[in-house]
Amino acid sequence: MDNMSKKKGSTYIYDYEKNDLNRSKKKWIVIFIVFALALAFYYLYPRFSTQVEDFSYSAYPRETIELHRPLVPYGKVFLGWTLDSSDNTDVFYSSYYNTGDSRITIFTNYDNSNVAIIPVFVDIGEVFEYYVNMQGRKVVTAVKDGYKDLKVVGFPDEVSRLGDKLFEKTTIETVYFNPKSSLSIIGKDAFANSSLTAISIPKNTKIIEDGAFYDSALIDVEIANDSKLRTLGSNSFSQTYIKVFNIPDNLKKIGNYAFYNCHYLSNVITSPASELEEIGIGAFSESTIENFTFPKTIKVIGDSAFENCTKLSSALDLRETQLEEIGEASFHNTSVIEMRTPQTLRKLGSNAFERLSNLIYADLSSSNLLETIPAYLFLDSNVQNVILPSSINAIEEGAFAFCFNLDKIDFGENSSLSSIGESAFYYSDLSSLKELPNSLVSIGNSAFEGTSIISLTLPDSLRYVADDAFLTTRRLTSLNIPKQIAESVEYWGLGDNVNVNVR
Repeated sequence: MDNMSKKKGSTYIYDYEKNDLNRSKKKWIVIFIVFALALAFYYLYPRFSTQVEDFSYSAYPRETIELHRPLVPYGKVFLGWTLDSSDNTDVFYSSYYNTGDSRITIFTNYDNSNVAIIPVFVDIGEVFEYYVNMQGRKVVTAVKDGYKDLKVVGFPDEVSRLGDKLFEKTTIETVYFNPKSSLSIIGKDAFANSSLTAISIPKNTKIIEDGAFYDSALIDVEIANDSKLRTLGSNSFSQTYIKVFNIPDNLKKIGNYAFYNCHYLSNVITSPASELEEIGIGAFSESTIENFTFPKTIKVIGDSAFENCTKLSSALDLRETQLEEIGEASFHNTSVIEMRTPQTLRKLGSNAFERLSNLIYADLSSSNLLETIPAYLFLDSNVQNVILPSSINAIEEGAFAFCFNLDKIDFGENSSLSSIGESAFYYSDLSSLKELPNSLVSIGNSAFEGTSIISLTLPDSLRYVADDAFLTTRRLTSLNIPKQIAESVEYWGLGDNVNVNVR
């Protein structure tokens, strides 16, 4: 009562000034307590949420133990396992500290020895140089001296980027991340030329930059369909030992030479929900990929994308895709057996289907935005039947040269074809070809040289036939031509057995 009021006669007077002071003190005490609790929660919660588990076993003289990777606490990195014996039994092991193996074999002197297998955690700042970005996440930039020979590293949730060349040319074998890792970017050449054999890409990773795993010992890559990965940089996995790669649905682009020279890569998996739009230059060239399912969203297949993938033997039906461009030599020297192109296709690169030794059928008829069959498109392929869209106005040099089995070519109804280039059908079969489109204006040098045409009618629209256009057409016996080009017939290289009918 004395602290709260003053007595005046028989009346108590309330002391407002002193009461306000007391309430102010209580207020600041409460604020301090709340702040202290919040601070403690901030620093302690990551440790509570990633508790470290010790593994204790009764080990025989030789026993193999199955382990699982522990969650990495805030501010720490996992560096492998260490062994300890509670009964002072000698424990023999080699390199278990600094290893991420999921199976280890323990050797002891005595049966039933008590052995503890303990995960090793070290402060991240002791092992790595890093800085904290504006989002409060850690960007790891370099490995400190004394830790250059690491074989395993487990990173905590707060690491958002692995810096350029972080583990380049190192002995690192295994890297892993907590399930809720915030890793967003794997930097350029981060693991290039390293001993890395396995990695699980966190769900939140969005970018794998150029050369990230180039020429490493990488075999196993785990990546979920719902990963946020959008971009694979140039040479990101080239010259590695990976066997299977799962393309996540969010990935938009596979960079140039991303999987170049992957001699063990046989299976690349895409789902129907894939949003892939572009496959870069040489992306899978020189690899052993056996099949590839193109998603509907694909728009560009870059130059040499699958060149020399000799085991790629799919029947490629692209009619349901949004494909706009097939680059130069994109399927050169593969084992594709069929090819069907979509109506969205605008551009075909030269040599795109060169040396397809197993190709039987090519249907381009849906692609009415195409205007040109480019040079050497089917050069030295075994294609037997080709259907062209009616929109084609030019067949360029050597487009079908050395297609020894090309028996039938369909130019499309109401064809727009106006020119056939030099050596366009050089030494192709064409034994079923009977007539050329009514829109044709010119035929280039050696265009039909060495073919097996038997009888052919040239259209009234034709205005020019170059020298040797029909040289060495030994099976040709009948040629029906319009009168306006009759004067040059002696220069076409026709054999003596050809009956020329001028109309």
